[in-house]
Amino acid sequence: MTRSKIRTSGAEGLTLSSTSLTVANGLTLTDGDVTFADTHGLNFAATGDGSGTDSSELFDDYEEGTWTPAMNQGGSTLGIIADSAIYTKIGRFVHVQVYATSLASTTSSGFRISGLPYTNLSSGQTVGSIMYQNIDIPGSRTQMVAYAPSSSDIIRLYGVGDNISWQEITGTNTGTSFNMIINLQYTTS
Repeated sequence: MTRSKIRTSGAEGLTLSSTSLTVANGLTLTDGDVTFADTHGLNFAATGDGSGTDSSELFDDYEEGTWTPAMNQGGSTLGIIADSAIYTKIGRFVHVQVYATSLASTTSSGFRISGLPYTNLSSGQTVGSIMYQNIDIPGSRTQMVAYAPSSSDIIRLYGVGDNISWQEITGTNTGTSFNMIINLQYTTS
């Protein structure tokens, strides 16, 4: 195995072997990117200091982009205009945001917004925030949430309230069209 050492002012700065590179006292790139092979990334194993039981300390994915939401209700596709549908994936954590206008129907079926960029984890059920216009929350429920069921790529809309059962938003709760901004974070595999 060949080793090269670069010394600066009498201090060891860089050690290079056929399988590794060790840099002392930081690394500065003046241009370009650091690229990792698939399934590799930044390893924080030396800092395992949480009180829980960790399963990994490898940061191995980052991605950002757009996604195409589709809305359906009771098996029928509804028109949806997505003015903005973006996502950011950091490790297994996915944040999605959509600003959309949809044509409503008068059926009693719940709405499904499909096409999330990643499937929600099988053990994950996630609730996100929603700002809306032209939707009536049913009964005495006081809030509406965006809900992503486990093992799915959909968002469902629910009315919720203190000590009141959840109720899915249906066509009977909307006007001829409605607007919404949804922010949702969930975990993927």
